[in-house]
Amino acid sequence: MVRPFALSVGGCGLVMVLATCGVDRITNPPLAALSVVPSRLLDSAAVGSLALRADSIKLVNSGTGTLSWTAHRVLGSPWLALSQTSGKAPAEIRVALQPAGLTPGIYRDTVMVSAENAAGSPTLIPVEFVVHPCTVTSIATDAHLTDSVTTADCSAPHRPGSLARLFSLSANAGDSISIIMSSTALDGHVVLASSTAGTIPPLAEADSCDRGPARAACLGYQLLATSGTFVIEATSSSSTPQTGVFTLSVTRPHPPNTPDLLMQLRADSISEVPAGGGVQDAVVVLRGTVSDPDSDSLRLEVEAQPVRVPFTNTPTGSSLPVSSGGVAVARIADLGDSTSYHWQARTVDQTGRASAWLPFDGDQADADFRVAVAATELVFTIEPTQDTAGAALAPAVQVAARDTTGHTTIAFAGAITVAIGANSGDATLSGTTTVAATGGVATFSDLSVDKAGSGYTLTASSPGLRSATSPPFTVEPGPARNLTIATGNDQAATVNSSVPTPPAVLVRDQFDNPVDGVLVTFAVTSGGGAVTPTTAIPTNAGGLAALTSWTLGTSPRAPRQLPRRTSRSSRGMIKRPRSIPSCPRPRRCSCAISLIIPWTASS
Repeated sequence: MVRPFALSVGGCGLVMVLATCGVDRITNPPLAALSVVPSRLLDSAAVGSLALRADSIKLVNSGTGTLSWTAHRVLGSPWLALSQTSGKAPAEIRVALQPAGLTPGIYRDTVMVSAENAAGSPTLIPVEFVVHPCTVTSIATDAHLTDSVTTADCSAPHRPGSLARLFSLSANAGDSISIIMSSTALDGHVVLASSTAGTIPPLAEADSCDRGPARAACLGYQLLATSGTFVIEATSSSSTPQTGVFTLSVTRPHPPNTPDLLMQLRADSISEVPAGGGVQDAVVVLRGTVSDPDSDSLRLEVEAQPVRVPFTNTPTGSSLPVSSGGVAVARIADLGDSTSYHWQARTVDQTGRASAWLPFDGDQADADFRVAVAATELVFTIEPTQDTAGAALAPAVQVAARDTTGHTTIAFAGAITVAIGANSGDATLSGTTTVAATGGVATFSDLSVDKAGSGYTLTASSPGLRSATSPPFTVEPGPARNLTIATGNDQAATVNSSVPTPPAVLVRDQFDNPVDGVLVTFAVTSGGGAVTPTTAIPTNAGGLAALTSWTLGTSPRAPRQLPRRTSRSSRGMIKRPRSIPSCPRPRRCSCAISLIIPWTASS
């Protein structure tokens, strides 16, 4: 402002003009005053977080009048944003800190607020933003917790693009743990790692459970090879970040629970057998509900023993694997007929851990069920084999009555009859052919076949049962007992010449079966001459042994057994023993046979 004023000096008037621009500001204090809180901003976020960090700066005019202000970022950092950059006090500037895309570290900038003609202007507010690695929460084994994945969580180290909550636990080498993450809000994915560094491959990971909720993730029985601290990442399997509440359990293996709701059924797996009841098959189905605190795959193991036999705690049957809480079914076969049984059961998990045994009715001494099987068919259990005519078949033939499952029905005591089926030799079966079964089995100890031959079979029958036929068997001749002249009897020839028909003999056993392989020796006992061959001749398959030739001697004379003799001719006759000494088996042996062949010689 320029103000004129008059100054009189020594009576003389002098007009002067003084410039007074800005003098009022110097002489009068401003009316507005800028007050800013806070004096600095400090905040942090996890690396990979998607959540904006929100703060605010409040502006107040602590003086009088009107205070207009402006604000700006001194360094212009893109991670720092102001909701407004000008206005009048009072005001609140909302500050947003964006961690997306930032690597771990400390980021700094300054917000400058200025107000014209106001005390305290300009004011500088330092901003410090720390981006830190994932926060890891320490837990112990056998932990069960509920948590959530939010946009404020860090990026999963081993699943870039997904958010994660990280947990750590200490374990020793050789420990085994199971991890289950379940959620209805996100598609679970669980990672077990030795470090939070994503550059180190994980030990294991899973995004589903074999048996569990659709969105759960399970790592069952992970064996830890080393001692140390291990990291669990609870994240999602989606290609885009997911958030939501989840439950996490980290457990050591536990033994399963004892089975529940035990039941015994007939072979059809439907009809229940009451305690102490009977079954008509050699099969029983045992059922129970199995469960486990670790939600493992489980089996029902059972042990069935005759009542008189104590339990050994060794399973005699097992079910297929089922999920925890499922019904498991074990099928027991080969049960003894006319036998009372008791049984017990236990639950076994996929690692082999087992619950305690649980008897079916709580009393090991009582019969839980009884087996009484009906016979349906006959079977040769000891079949006839190759033997000798007239001799008892050995070993003794046995025929068993069996049920539909092929097990011997030991309660069957009916009569079983055997007979010759295929009969190539027109033979007769001798011995006791009808026998009452004992324990479901009939034994025929004195059966014999009198005619040699092959392809024989036996049949077995009993009223109401399906009959049986044995495999073919062979009967061989018995020991040589009889010797008869086959050819060459009552011949005449000139001395020193061969008879027209070389003599032959037939060897038979006591049942008139030709016996092969018997060695027969021919010898001239009187009158001279020679036979060919001079060695023993084996009988053929028809029991026949024959000379090649017989040449008469040059000095004919009658055998000593005949009293009459002539000068020109003489006659002879066979004289043989009534029976041949039996040859032991095998029959290829030398039997001493003396032959005197009747002959007539002419000079």
